[in-house]
Amino acid sequence: MPTYGKIALDARFAVEEINLNEKLFLEYCGSSSRMMIGRGFFSVNSRAVLMSVGSSSKAINGLFLPSRRRFRVRLPRQLASLCAGEGAFVCIQDVVLTTHSVYLRTFHLGVWTASSPTLPTTTTKKTH
Repeated sequence: MPTYGKIALDARFAVEEINLNEKLFLEYCGSSSRMMIGRGFFSVNSRAVLMSVGSSSKAINGLFLPSRRRFRVRLPRQLASLCAGEGAFVCIQDVVLTTHSVYLRTFHLGVWTASSPTLPTTTTKKTH
């Protein structure tokens, strides 16, 4: 149990935050194993986890569920410039992930929204 943090449950996974903005762990419900997936703020739904801003402050890191394939969501140029100047933890107040949208609440620029990331579909070639 986190000493100061939060736990989010969705579908078959749990995301645990250890201390505020410290470390994030992903755990398959009913399993004792857990995987460190990042640090910082996070949001989870049944298809993905979004967490913190990437090292360049131009993107938010993500993880598709259940595959655990990593992805990045690029920030709009104006927001990326602000984050680069002030640091991600200063400019982004919160991130919310729904099945259809991603919402970023910022201290200076209001709320930004974009389509929720989708796992790319793989196509197979037919062999004759």
